[in-house]
Amino acid sequence: MVAQQTKLNFQPADEIFLTLSALHTGKFDMEAMREAATNWVLMHEHPFTILEEEGFNIMKRQGMPKWQKISRGIAKNDCATVYEVEKKKLKHDDFSISKKLLCGGKLFHVRCCAHILNLVVQDGLSKIVDITNNIRESVEFVNRSKGRALLFAEIAQQFRIPGKKLLYDCQTRWNATFEMLNCAIKFRDVFPRFQDREPHYDFCPSPDDWDKVEKVCSILEKFWTATHIMFWTDYATSNLFLQEMARIKKVLDAEVNNEDDFIRAMVTKMKSKFDKYWGDCNLLMAIAAILDPRQKMRVVEFAYPQMYPPFKAQEHISNVQKVLFVLYEEYVALMASIEGRAMEDYSLEGRRKNAPASSSWDDFDIYCDEVETNEPLKLELADYLDKPRQKTGVDLKAFDCLEWWKINRISYPVLSQMTCDILAIPVSIVASEATFSGRTRVIDPYRASLHSDTVQVLLCAGDWCRNLHGVKKEMKQVKIIKEVELPKV
Repeated sequence: MVAQQTKLNFQPADEIFLTLSALHTGKFDMEAMREAATNWVLMHEHPFTILEEEGFNIMKRQGMPKWQKISRGIAKNDCATVYEVEKKKLKHDDFSISKKLLCGGKLFHVRCCAHILNLVVQDGLSKIVDITNNIRESVEFVNRSKGRALLFAEIAQQFRIPGKKLLYDCQTRWNATFEMLNCAIKFRDVFPRFQDREPHYDFCPSPDDWDKVEKVCSILEKFWTATHIMFWTDYATSNLFLQEMARIKKVLDAEVNNEDDFIRAMVTKMKSKFDKYWGDCNLLMAIAAILDPRQKMRVVEFAYPQMYPPFKAQEHISNVQKVLFVLYEEYVALMASIEGRAMEDYSLEGRRKNAPASSSWDDFDIYCDEVETNEPLKLELADYLDKPRQKTGVDLKAFDCLEWWKINRISYPVLSQMTCDILAIPVSIVASEATFSGRTRVIDPYRASLHSDTVQVLLCAGDWCRNLHGVKKEMKQVKIIKEVELPKV
């Protein structure tokens, strides 16, 4: 009898694979293995052919003799199946109750902030393309031989310049170009002396060129700092965008009337591009900032007068406040509907059980449901805005906005849910590592020949599977700045 019983095996508790069942029969299930293999391919962006490799299949058969080889065609179809299943889950979320986008869909038309910043910066760099090329060629020239590098280092030592290296940029990353120029400025007095002693060096920037580079870098530094604050982190930073945009707008407005013709012409072009994309009020950015307890309504009252003319600023502030309350009212109704359905299900379940030991408070609960309304819920937003804001610390990244709402979700059940949903809306369509890129996203060699539909399946389903299993995507570290170390003298 004992031999005929099914053995139940307990799997080890692993936080990464909470989606797996804690119990299994111990029998080999090839269908389950195919599903696991599909998730593995999607999560780690492996090519379909990896499942056909002999070494992989030998390894599998060693531990699982019943393992069957999975062809690339089957793997592709399985990935498509996972994609369709997860897509259907997204379509049947709680928002399907209303059959419409909240707030009339006003929050879902969002321009990519990273792309806009790139366009504005490229307009600035376009004014010094020739100078930038000369500096780039100069750095490369110094690095071509040890003798030149030693000569350059000797001259730098004579000027007592603290820097021990030059930087060579990646031309498609504007932050790398900015850092190269910013580093080269420290050696502006060295390059002319180097030219006097090196007869083959004939692309030394002039003093006027260096002045232009310094002026451009002083402006681009604001963009570089803002971009790092907004994008270069895993933390949801949409609540930080508004103030950084206002800071950039303030710089452009101040420099557009600069006495220097060169700077005035450059900033005018940059400001025109900035105003083209940010002339209209970005509702998502404003609401996300207001839902940061360190900012609240004060942030739009502070930022909008810097970004718009007085009459426009007040109009936008009123519009943002109106949309915020409308959105909140829709969430109140939505949450009430969800809670109502939950209570109905709970009541039906209780009546089905018809347990004799049921609570004697049932009549009281019914009475309270009849006389109590959802008015207290409507006070959440007003209560949140009326209370003093959280004091701002020195380190902006030290404060976790989502963690604050998680801690205060009991006091603000509806507003906390709304905040989580708002901060989940991306304000940029590019990954953080591509924020500074002046080119489009490059698909790796394994996917370059795939159909666009297949690429969409792999990108979307890969993200969904990583979220499902709690796996963090490993960023490919690409060194975009080459350091040219100067020899010791």
